[in-house]
Amino acid sequence: MIFSPIWLRLKKLKQWFSLALVTALLVIFIRPSHAVNPDHVARFLETGVCEFCDLRTADLSGIIKLDADLEESILVDANLQDASLINAKMLRADLKDASLRNLNLQGANLIGAGFEGVDAADANFSAANLRGAYMRGANLSGVNFAGANLQYTDFTNANLTGANFVGANLSNAVLRNAILTDADLDGAFLRGAVWTNGRSCLSPTCN
Repeated sequence: MIFSPIWLRLKKLKQWFSLALVTALLVIFIRPSHAVNPDHVARFLETGVCEFCDLRTADLSGIIKLDADLEESILVDANLQDASLINAKMLRADLKDASLRNLNLQGANLIGAGFEGVDAADANFSAANLRGAYMRGANLSGVNFAGANLQYTDFTNANLTGANFVGANLSNAVLRNAILTDADLDGAFLRGAVWTNGRSCLSPTCN
């Protein structure tokens, strides 16, 4: 049997370790980018219109835009704290895990929008259309839903402590395991809603 010189074997071993290290670094650091699209942010800030835009992780805190159009845009992990988007058009927008504290979406069209896991404490959704919206596991404590259309909205496991549902339409909404401590349901329509205990509401007031 012919053996390679020790220096040659050590050289090959060093090359192998170098290749393994480079491969490991590539696996760790080269991943699909999910950063915000700066061109989309600039467009929205300038015009208030950005349909189908990628605004994930964008910092839009404190922004004020009347009649903004963000239909089907992605705002995952975005920061919209203290922003005002009154009468916005945000059909099927994805706001998963976004920070929405004290956000004003009064009168907004939010049909089919995704709010899973958002922190929207003290936000204003009064008179908004949230039909079929997805709010599972969201922090909605102190939120104003007065007069809102919440038909088929999914509030499963959401925190609705102190929320205002005065005059809201909650027919066929899902409230399974939601926290409704101190929530105001005066005048809310609940027929067909799935209550916190999983039972269906058979009367307008779920009595």
